[in-house]
Amino acid sequence: MAAEQVWFDFEAGVNTNISNAERSRDVVRDRFIVATANLGFSHMLDERSSLNFRVFGQGQKFSDVEKLRRISAGATATYNYSSGSDPMAWGLEAGIGYELADQPLRQRDSSFRTARLAFSKPLTLRITSVIGVEYTNRDSEGNVWDIRQLRGFLSGSYEFHPTWSASAAYSYIDGDVVSTAQVLSASGVQSADIFGLLAAADEIERDEAFSDALPGIWFAYRLPAYTNTFQYAIGKDLDDKVSVDLSVMDVDVSARGDNNYDSMIYRLGVQRRF
Repeated sequence: MAAEQVWFDFEAGVNTNISNAERSRDVVRDRFIVATANLGFSHMLDERSSLNFRVFGQGQKFSDVEKLRRISAGATATYNYSSGSDPMAWGLEAGIGYELADQPLRQRDSSFRTARLAFSKPLTLRITSVIGVEYTNRDSEGNVWDIRQLRGFLSGSYEFHPTWSASAAYSYIDGDVVSTAQVLSASGVQSADIFGLLAAADEIERDEAFSDALPGIWFAYRLPAYTNTFQYAIGKDLDDKVSVDLSVMDVDVSARGDNNYDSMIYRLGVQRRF
């Protein structure tokens, strides 16, 4: 086994509803940046299969709700299989991952465990499809952020030029979501219309990050939900070591207690390989 590649990822973007809120007064828009350092290893088992490992460190920062920033480290292990050397051969990927995240406020300190299974098949020499399932388990210091999710996904990518590609992806998620809402204004007025949602929640906790950054007192609450996401992206290889991509994701959530909300996430990414 030998080091195969070192690469860095940088992202900058905007989330139009980082609070995952339904009521317009609770919707918080924020900008973010993410930087990730990656080290990859690969071991060929035979001519058709391999084991791939990645270790990474990541830092994330937000503009307005500053205490959402976090530093994390983790690792993934993936088994890859190809049905043959033909460009149209199908592929199978099975992997697990672990991540440990530290944030300024202890209630959001978390560990993440993931398991993933995906099947890929080129439809033409330029179009590839992927279908799969992923399970995520998040354990946090604060009970609200203990989350279990099962995600099914389908994606397609199209290489319409040797250095340009476009992709689209859909995900359906069955599992927990966390929303944050203001329950007491800066003038001391209670938000009476929020208590129905809080009553439907599995867990409730004062959200220290939002309460420190914004006027009033904010509470986070966890609800079971069904989530649909749609993501569209376009990418460009600048050379054999640098690539950029621009993406937009539409997130639509239907949660218990008639807590329905949506958000848009706009993101610009740059990858530098060594």
